[in-house]
Amino acid sequence: ELGEVEAVVGRHPAVGQAVAAIWDGGEADQRLVVYVVPRAEAQLPDAGMPLQFVQVSQWQSVWDETYRQALPPDPTFNIVGWNSSYTGLPLPAEVMREWVADPVERILALQPQQVLEIGCGTGLLLFPIAPHTQRYCGVDFSQAALDYLADQLRQQPLPQVQLSRRPADDLGGFEPQSFDVVILNSVAQYFPSSAYLQRVIAGAVALVRPGGRLFIGDVRSLPLLETFHAGLALHQASPGQTRSALRQSLQQRLAQEEELALDPAFFTQLPALLPRVSAVAVLPRRGRAHSELTQFRYQVLLTIELPDQPHLEPAWRDWEAEQLDLAQVRQLLATTAPSVLALSGVPNARLAAERAVLAWLAGDSGPATVGAFRAAHQPAPPGVDPTDLWALAAQLPYAVELGWGRHTADGRFDAVLVRRDNPQPAPVRWPVASGSRAPLANDPLRAAYLRRIVPELRARLQEQLPAYMLPAAISVVSALPRTPNGKLDRQALQPPEFAQRPAARAFVPPQTALEQVLAQIWAGVLAVEHVGRHDNFFELGGHSLLVIQVIVRLREAFQVELPFRALFSHPTLAALSAALLALPAPVERRAEILLQLAQLSDAEVEARLTRAPAAPLPTP
Repeated sequence: ELGEVEAVVGRHPAVGQAVAAIWDGGEADQRLVVYVVPRAEAQLPDAGMPLQFVQVSQWQSVWDETYRQALPPDPTFNIVGWNSSYTGLPLPAEVMREWVADPVERILALQPQQVLEIGCGTGLLLFPIAPHTQRYCGVDFSQAALDYLADQLRQQPLPQVQLSRRPADDLGGFEPQSFDVVILNSVAQYFPSSAYLQRVIAGAVALVRPGGRLFIGDVRSLPLLETFHAGLALHQASPGQTRSALRQSLQQRLAQEEELALDPAFFTQLPALLPRVSAVAVLPRRGRAHSELTQFRYQVLLTIELPDQPHLEPAWRDWEAEQLDLAQVRQLLATTAPSVLALSGVPNARLAAERAVLAWLAGDSGPATVGAFRAAHQPAPPGVDPTDLWALAAQLPYAVELGWGRHTADGRFDAVLVRRDNPQPAPVRWPVASGSRAPLANDPLRAAYLRRIVPELRARLQEQLPAYMLPAAISVVSALPRTPNGKLDRQALQPPEFAQRPAARAFVPPQTALEQVLAQIWAGVLAVEHVGRHDNFFELGGHSLLVIQVIVRLREAFQVELPFRALFSHPTLAALSAALLALPAPVERRAEILLQLAQLSDAEVEARLTRAPAAPLPTP
């Protein structure tokens, strides 16, 4: 009766394709699974708009709210909203100054006079770059950000700055080939898909004059996405959590990732898709501090319509094959003084600790719990911090550039050192990854689909089918595998994601009205069926964007303001409930509201949560 299950699921307007299958997990473990391919323009019935628009609108709401926070001491260095994914605390100012300095130095070195910044935010790049230009156009989708900038520009006039509100994919009205540099910094991760980003890049490229540049900064690395989440899961895990439970948490985090991450090959293939793109450089970020900004993100420099010119095509020396280290490189440069030294596959010390976590999770030997792993973990194996190579070159008559265009899950990079007295320095022709690298991007809309559409599918199945025909899992996939002759390849269907609670933890139901309310909110944003009072928000797959959704739903439904930091400090249902009740009352009527909440019936709670959106959505 698989066809009957497929028919029920396939009738949902947000479903493009549906396949029911029996998953064979071994002896006495066969389960019914439904694989769903979302419809390209899937809409949310309650919002009446495509998921893609919902995603963009949700980020717009998040940043509008963020930018309305208190004015910082230095209004031209407003880092509000730049919080650590590990702790929820603001990133240190010195880390953010390094983060700003890198793109500013790269862009100012190009000496641009006509600049367009897509997603200018609070002006972290605008204020240091605009004074050196004749014209600086800043656009953003957040009216709160533009109001903030307009207020600052009234106090510190920069007459060359022009501001306008628009989404990134709406660049109409600008004259083609009228900018020296177009900037897209720390914006791409909030786009709903790689196709959306490609449209934005195509529109931006059309606005750049011949010989100009498109700078795309702060791109989240797809090859390093699992490494990032492994380190994050370990940091936020309780000491008693087992390795198997942490593996499960890691997979949950990856499934619920709502920010766009890209393989460098997405950019290195652009010249074949956009003929005006002459060259692509994928670069690691500069910065001594090891943070998620320098470890797991990179930047891209696209050169637009530059006449043919010679490129530096050096002979590459394999770091691992020659068993090199930094001292040997220094000695080589000092004694033989080569005009060019090109090094491939340099091990990345920035990622050594996180790679060790991932290796532990992949194995079956060694410590069995998080606490035991932390106690037994040895210092990271040797590698090279990219900053040490930049520092080495500064001490010698060499300039160094690092390339990250073919990095994989181990994060290795390439390096080229060129003598500064080279009479005709030429740009490096960086090697690109060989063979097919697919996929080139994750699917941020998948998490929204899991949270909003899959529960509807489950409800529909429960209404229309008997209990024995209900699937154990609904897996959302981008495409169904096909044989060479175009038929469904059932053998190639990926393992389903069965809903499980963390291993070795008994389910304890919520015990107070407030815990029940919080449990319903968590279940909604985490796409899980049940939440117990001792369940950890982050072990269930929570992350900073989902924290914001919890805050919004609690505010919209019950007028209770949950501090952003509260979930990081009190990640279990019981702890968060107690912390909420113990908060002082800076908000009027907090105690009264919580008392009323505790007296609500289950039906009244459900009604309020149904009315409260996952995030406030503006009118399309």
